Amino acid sequence: MEFLLSLPKLRNLDKYGVITDVDPFDLPLGAWSMAVNVRFEDGKVTSAPVWRAVAAPLTDTAPRFVYVANKADSTTSVYIGYYNGLVSDWTPTSESAVSPTGYTASPAEAQWSGTTLAGVVYMNREDRVPWALKPSDAKFSNVTGWDAGWRAKLIRAYGSAICAFNITKSGIRYPTMVKTSDIVTNPGSLPLTWDATLTTNNATENLLTEMNGEIVEAQQLGNSLILYSNSETWQMSADGSRNVYSYRKLPFSAGAINTNCAVEVNNRHYVFGADDIWMHDGLSQESIADARVRKFIFRTLNAKKANRFFTSYDPSKRTISFNYVSGDAFVAFNGNGCNRAAVYHLTSKTWTFDDLPLVFASGYAKVSLATQTWANVTATWATVGGSWQDLEDGFKRTSVYVGESGNGLTARVYARDLYGTGSNLTSVVDTVATRPGLLLRDGMDLDELDAELRGYKVVLAIYPQGRFDPDAMPVSFSFGVTDYPNVPPVFSAPQTYDALENYKLDFTAAGRFLSMRMDYPDYKTMSLSGLDVDLDILGSR
Repeated sequence: MEFLLSLPKLRNLDKYGVITDVDPFDLPLGAWSMAVNVRFEDGKVTSAPVWRAVAAPLTDTAPRFVYVANKADSTTSVYIGYYNGLVSDWTPTSESAVSPTGYTASPAEAQWSGTTLAGVVYMNREDRVPWALKPSDAKFSNVTGWDAGWRAKLIRAYGSAICAFNITKSGIRYPTMVKTSDIVTNPGSLPLTWDATLTTNNATENLLTEMNGEIVEAQQLGNSLILYSNSETWQMSADGSRNVYSYRKLPFSAGAINTNCAVEVNNRHYVFGADDIWMHDGLSQESIADARVRKFIFRTLNAKKANRFFTSYDPSKRTISFNYVSGDAFVAFNGNGCNRAAVYHLTSKTWTFDDLPLVFASGYAKVSLATQTWANVTATWATVGGSWQDLEDGFKRTSVYVGESGNGLTARVYARDLYGTGSNLTSVVDTVATRPGLLLRDGMDLDELDAELRGYKVVLAIYPQGRFDPDAMPVSFSFGVTDYPNVPPVFSAPQTYDALENYKLDFTAAGRFLSMRMDYPDYKTMSLSGLDVDLDILGSR
């Protein structure tokens, strides 16, 4: 017996995004079991931003940190910290050594942090004295007033002071100590002292003895600084009292997995926690990953490498990326740096995943290269982004990352930029770092269409609705079928769709449970807004 089923029409393909933690048989139509290097927005599935190679490769193959300092004159400076401890001042046309005079390279996998106060840039690696760079300086120097026997896990600027956390003094570690400098009142100046025993300044030293775990992260939220251990969250406030600062534990049973793992967006913190990805406004907390992607992320991440994890926010694309080292089955690269990002879209509130080219940190900087002309440009239109007008515009900012060499990758500064319409940069696409797109949906039983589980679903044809760059490689579709929930589907041979010479793809896939896979082997503009499926149900006893 054969039952004709009305043609299923899938629209609003951005509605659910990726949901890995719910059994695929229970997912609604339009939800995806996995998506890599794509975006869900404006009712469509689109290609993800590309990785652009900004300028020449780095001077060292092992970068470990990037800090973008926003200056008072609206410029930005990009500082790169390396595995050997050296720091460089990077621009798209040069890379200058700015480590303190006489500093000897000291290789170590240590935690980095950076901050800016009163025009002075501070860079800290947890195994040495913090460094400072005044506007008039050519090189960093050790922070004045800081004892040579002290070390800090991380530093942040807050309340016109530099705050240091998780302190070691002469080999004795105080993991919940907060140490603050004297108030800085003059632009371009360093704190006069860090001596909390003196009564003539505002330097402080406090032990949060009730905190569970060590301080691993601190980020400003409104008028407060929020401190994180792996399992708790505390609020630090400059309250103007004799104690200068007050501290209180917030009613959240969550923390941060590492330094640089919380970002502030619209008066909320989005936090990569030790067992969840969550947000809060200082009053209440909410998981944004639970029952969606949380189990997949924390089942596949490498917690031993949590010191490389970081969180990044891209205001232009309204996305927050939680970057980590993963061993999942879909990763494209393996090395020391982060190879996977769980990407949360703030507008659609959906998740997707990205391949990362072994990156360690990111910032939001101006990296325009305004030096190319018809005479000296060597790249092709297929890889160059932006426009000739963009060569004049040095004020657009973009997300920049530093990545190491390996797996065919080159150690360099990457810029995350759109391809085609909306692109800001003229730098070429790094075709090794930019990986193909993937959409996967398993376990479709078509309950939503009142299809009986006993019946065989026969896919006869699909009618994709999409637009693709004329020079892009075609998208391939394949269907998988299985009769049993615990048996992996067998996929048909893939068929290609280019939206230029075909409008449908014919299949003869039959089974009780269906799977669909879409592969996009290119980085150029792709947009898929709908799928119509020609489907029959064959009766069964």
